[in-house]
Amino acid sequence: MRSTLLHIVRPALLITLLLLVVGCSWLPWKGDAGKDGVIKDDGSVWQPGPVAMRFYAATRLAQHDTGPVIEARVEFVDALGDTTKGVGRFHFELSPIEHQGQTDIGQRLYTWDTEALTLTQQREHFDAITGTYYFRLSLDAASAVGQKLRLAATFAPVEGPRLEAEMTLGE
Repeated sequence: MRSTLLHIVRPALLITLLLLVVGCSWLPWKGDAGKDGVIKDDGSVWQPGPVAMRFYAATRLAQHDTGPVIEARVEFVDALGDTTKGVGRFHFELSPIEHQGQTDIGQRLYTWDTEALTLTQQREHFDAITGTYYFRLSLDAASAVGQKLRLAATFAPVEGPRLEAEMTLGE
């Protein structure tokens, strides 16, 4: 009985050890290729930083004790497609969506400006669990009720190009 158990355990241990040594190095790294499947590398030293921004799916209109708010969650990705942090200024705009999905940019309901420049501001806004920046944007009670809304964000990093994202909220 004991020798049968050793015949089963030894190969299992050897296979486990082999997998630990070899690891998963043969697997491609997450996000290492662009949309066309080719890694773009100009040979310069790469530094991580945001190259794209989107609203995270958990962004929503919500009701809090203080009144209605937009719980905005913004996610950045770097050139490898991995979630990353950004240092800069955020500008948010809320506009109504008129008929046929058209937005009248001149009719902004709200604008908000906030920063993520200092360590304190980073700690205040960055949620390490979701990998997103969280902003609670206050609204008046009557302004957002029963409307289809366009939420737009612009991020102006300390270095690099501006990034933009938008999404539809409401009905």
